[in-house]
Amino acid sequence: RARAPIQHQPFRSATDVVTLEAAVLQDNKPVSGLSSRDFVVTDNGVRQTVEVVSASSLPVDLSLIVDTSGSMTESVDEMKRQILAAATQLRPEDRVRLLHFDWGVQEVFPMQPPSAELSFDRFGAGGATSLHDALAAVLMRSRKPGRAELAVVFTDAVDTSSAMTLEADRELARRSDVLLHAFIVRAPADVFIDAAIGRPDYGPLTDLADLTGGRLDIVLADNHVANGLARTLADFRSSYTLRFTATGVPRPGWHELVVRIDRPGGFVVRARKGYFGG
Repeated sequence: RARAPIQHQPFRSATDVVTLEAAVLQDNKPVSGLSSRDFVVTDNGVRQTVEVVSASSLPVDLSLIVDTSGSMTESVDEMKRQILAAATQLRPEDRVRLLHFDWGVQEVFPMQPPSAELSFDRFGAGGATSLHDALAAVLMRSRKPGRAELAVVFTDAVDTSSAMTLEADRELARRSDVLLHAFIVRAPADVFIDAAIGRPDYGPLTDLADLTGGRLDIVLADNHVANGLARTLADFRSSYTLRFTATGVPRPGWHELVVRIDRPGGFVVRARKGYFGG
C-alpha cells in the first residue's frame, strides 16, 4: 500500500522554473490561439513573466488507475479490452502504465510506449477498495522535463480499506505535479436513482482533482475507460503549458497560483492552485 512520505517538490528546478497546465474555456468550449500576452499569472500575488507552450506538443506519461473492487461489476476480461482500446488513443511518443486497486494497489505494467505488448498477468479483482492509497501512489510521481504527467482514475468513489486518508491525498495533491482527472463510473440504474433521490456527494474527490488543475466527471459503465481517456486527452491537447521563473517571491512554503485571461470575454481557466517552494 501507498505509505511513502511526501518528499519531492514539484515544478521546481535549479533555475526556479514553474510549469503548469491551463485549460481555457469560453461558453464551455476550448479557446485556441492564445499567447503569453493573454495570460496573467500571479505567484503569491506577484505577477510573473509567462512563456506559453501549447500542451498538444508535449508527450504524455499516463497513469491509468482502475478500480477492480467488488463494487465495480465489470469483468476482468472486459476491463482488459477497454484498456487496450484506450491505449490506441495515445501517440507513439507517449507512455502508459496501468495500476488497479482493490484490497491494495498493484502496478499491472510499468510506464512504457503504447505500442509495447501490454501484459495483464498481474491484473485481477478483489473485494475491498483502496482508492486513497491508489491516488497517493500516482500523485507522488515526478514530472519529467519536456513531458506531461497525467493520471486518470476510474472508480465509484467508495473507499473501504486505504491506509492513506483523504486529507493526506489533499496534501499530496498540493505538492504534486501530476494532472489528475477522476471519472465516477455509474450504471444506467444508478443515474435513474440519482435523479430520484439525489446524486452522492463527490465534492472531496472533485476538490482533489481541482487542486491539480484536473477535473471530475461522470461516465456510464460502458466502454468507460476508452471514453473517459478520450475526454481527458481532448481536454489536455486543447490546453496550454505555462512556464515562468518565479520572481519577487520567497522560495520556501506554499505558493498560491492564480491564472486568468487578460482580454474581454467570459473565460474560465482551470489550472492547479499552487506549489510548495523549497
